[in-house]
Amino acid sequence: RHDLNNILTAFLGYLTFAQDEKPEGKIAIYLEKMKQAAGVMRSQIAFAKDYQDMGNSLPTWFRIDALVRSTLEGPGFSGILSYVDTETLEVLADPLIVKAVYNLFENAVRHGEHTTQITVTSKKIDTDILIIFEDNGKGVPIQSKNRIFDRGFGSNTGLGLFLVREIFGITGMQIIETGIEGKGARFEIRVPNGQFRYKG
Repeated sequence: RHDLNNILTAFLGYLTFAQDEKPEGKIAIYLEKMKQAAGVMRSQIAFAKDYQDMGNSLPTWFRIDALVRSTLEGPGFSGILSYVDTETLEVLADPLIVKAVYNLFENAVRHGEHTTQITVTSKKIDTDILIIFEDNGKGVPIQSKNRIFDRGFGSNTGLGLFLVREIFGITGMQIIETGIEGKGARFEIRVPNGQFRYKG
């Protein structure tokens, strides 16, 4: 995998040099498609690493509000307003939950098109806890709701939400999408009893 990344980096470098020559017509189109394909390859390599790492580390307690805020402070989320109300809730999760939360937010920005706000709340459901991620983007089409977590589905790499579901599933958490198209996406993560706590 490391060797593949090195080769891909070199390929992208030469591709950039070629585009700097300002080609025209079909050549410019072909070079751009090659660049897009290389980007997908890089995502596939990163996915393979994350997928291989899943379950290899012991679950750890993560405080949700801190995890959300640290994620939104990262690149790509400037200008996104956030509201977090999960009190001192912590969940026991695979360390890759950091990647899962990032993917949820990245998905909101990329596919929401006009997303400007993300809200994260929690509430008790019987003996479980429900963590709710909501945005004010364009939402998920009704016909796609049952497929967005399938590997390969989507307009980008088709790996982001599949990986999210797999990571949460390691410690028994389940995720579904319940938003309304045109009003924003809403992801509900159900955390089973014994996998969450409130830090005193």
